Amino acid sequence: MTGSPVAVATADGKDRTAARDHTWTTGSGKTVSATVSGGTYAVSIDDLEAFAASLELAAVNLDGARATVVTTQVAVLNAGPPTPLPPHTGPGPAPTWDEFVEEFSTLKANALAAIDALCTGTSSLLSVADDLRLLADDVTQCSVTYANAEDGATASQAELPAWMTVLALLLTGMFPSIALPFLIDRVSKLTDDGEIFGDDFADALVNMQVLLADEDLEQWVVEDLYLLMIIGAWAKKADSGSEAAVFETYVAQASERLDKELAPKLPDVVQVGTQKIPVTELNPTQRVSAYLAMLAGTRAAERYGADYSVTVTPPGGSPVSVPPGTEDPFGLATSVAPLPPAGGAAACIPPLSSASELIRYSDRLKKDDPDESTGVISVVRTDHADGTASWVVVVPGTTDWGLGGTNPQDLLTNLQAVAGTPTDMETAVVTAMRAAGIQEGDRVAMYGHSQGAATAANIVADPVLNERYNFTHLLTAGGPVAGARIPDDVATVHLENSGDSVPALDGAASATGPNRATVTLDTTQAGIDHYPHASSVYAAAVDNMAGSDPALDGWTSTFAQVTGADEEGAVSTAMVFDIKRERNPGGGAVVDGRVE
Repeated sequence: MTGSPVAVATADGKDRTAARDHTWTTGSGKTVSATVSGGTYAVSIDDLEAFAASLELAAVNLDGARATVVTTQVAVLNAGPPTPLPPHTGPGPAPTWDEFVEEFSTLKANALAAIDALCTGTSSLLSVADDLRLLADDVTQCSVTYANAEDGATASQAELPAWMTVLALLLTGMFPSIALPFLIDRVSKLTDDGEIFGDDFADALVNMQVLLADEDLEQWVVEDLYLLMIIGAWAKKADSGSEAAVFETYVAQASERLDKELAPKLPDVVQVGTQKIPVTELNPTQRVSAYLAMLAGTRAAERYGADYSVTVTPPGGSPVSVPPGTEDPFGLATSVAPLPPAGGAAACIPPLSSASELIRYSDRLKKDDPDESTGVISVVRTDHADGTASWVVVVPGTTDWGLGGTNPQDLLTNLQAVAGTPTDMETAVVTAMRAAGIQEGDRVAMYGHSQGAATAANIVADPVLNERYNFTHLLTAGGPVAGARIPDDVATVHLENSGDSVPALDGAASATGPNRATVTLDTTQAGIDHYPHASSVYAAAVDNMAGSDPALDGWTSTFAQVTGADEEGAVSTAMVFDIKRERNPGGGAVVDGRVE
């Protein structure tokens, strides 16, 4: 493994690393690179375009200079020795006419050679002008790619990842002036006649009409809908390593446009976890997501019923139903009886010793759950030889592409999670933690992939839950987590793939700090033949991270202490919880997309 750290000075006078580049070879001989960053990045389309124009202007000026030199070259070529001979002022006898002509011819030849080298050849005016034009073309192409991601994408033939297509359908809310049959035909072609969705394609088409009547979204549809689909098709290739940056820039720009229209329609105060905060404290992407979540929640209530509860079924235990609502977003007021230690259907598992093991364990949870109508999460308890217990809470990603159905790991939760507003998944996870018997002071590590990443980050960020639980570690993979305000004392690592657009859905770079690292992986040379959002891709990418970076090694070392890896006498048991929305059609009222 190779690395190239950049040292910076910190307030304590010690050297830290601001950004570290690493490269390693996987077990199959493929190359993976990563940047562990301590800052954010931004792309200015205006600056790129201005830079390209400056390069073009410089090339034109060099062309003008070359034209002037060529004119001089012609004059030199046609010049003859002056007559009569100029006055002789140097030492020695005056040269004869023949000697003067010979000296003049040598000077003329040297001048013509210098002029020719200045005009053409290596480092000439022509060569530099051509290089400037090539650079201007590259900058312009970069600007185009960041602005609309049309480079290399053919909308009529491209294959969209399912999550991206559904997002395009869900976030835009078609308007009546667009013929729905045409859009259905276009979406069908962009998704291999619906085969990408499988059984969810019918739901996807229904969701196209979720925001149909919202006139404030009409202009956004005109400007952004098809472009979003094109970006999705381009991002599906994931071969440039710039897909996430392109999508992040696009989401931020679109949110800025929409925010002006939608922000006034939001309440002055919004619920973020257990806190009520002014809507002005949300960023534009969060406000847009909050508005869309309200509309989507209302539509879900109309379709499935407004009165419902979130039911969490522990292994070998009785279901616990928690009513959702903004006054008690995590269901903390509902009584939950904890399971006995290692009781019920809890299963012994090997200790989770690394990020890749944790990711693979989460991946197996989804694959081993045959019921797509419900969601699944796991709470892993480790009993240590000293009598203490510690925990790892594992939250997989989206498993249902519907909107507000029985499975809360769906698109409604996605919108709410990006906004930071309460979600049924957060309620379910906290209820499972209570049922598992996590006690005050017990060390708790959280992991989430995709939607689960946002869920885990939002839980760790909540101040009331921080008073209740001792969160020590957070690992996220492929999720939009920029909006979560993680406490400084939680050891945090965000894994993001530069070819994965999902972490960019919040339109901002993930925050970093002394105890919060973002690892941007580049798997474009790793031989991956599908979209690099899958948790298995992240697990394979980080398999060889040991010894690559002090911050990552420190996280792994202390995480292993939580899970009891290499600790004699430590025993880990996993409790897998089934989670479901239980709908009761006809009852309750919906406020801000949630039942009250």
